[in-house]
Amino acid sequence: MLKKDALLKAATERFEEFRDLHRHDNFYDFEKEFEKIWLEPGREVLQQSLGDVPEERQKKRVRTRFGRVELAHTHAYYQPESGTRMSPYL
Repeated sequence: MLKKDALLKAATERFEEFRDLHRHDNFYDFEKEFEKIWLEPGREVLQQSLGDVPEERQKKRVRTRFGRVELAHTHAYYQPESGTRMSPYL
């Protein structure tokens, strides 16, 4: 389960990078850099939001926009919507 302090920590660690985004002179570069800064912490926050994953082999790796995350086989999102190990959003 996601904890508030984990989300705040992820954002705080990258605060300087976010603050320096204003140096771009167009929105395309701004958004591209924003995504690069937030992608890895976004994956970490997404994984935490999905809950704990057991050490046993009964888990599933799913490709998402933020990278691969793992789901416990008991998680409500475990059954694929499209029959693939890929998020429907991706």
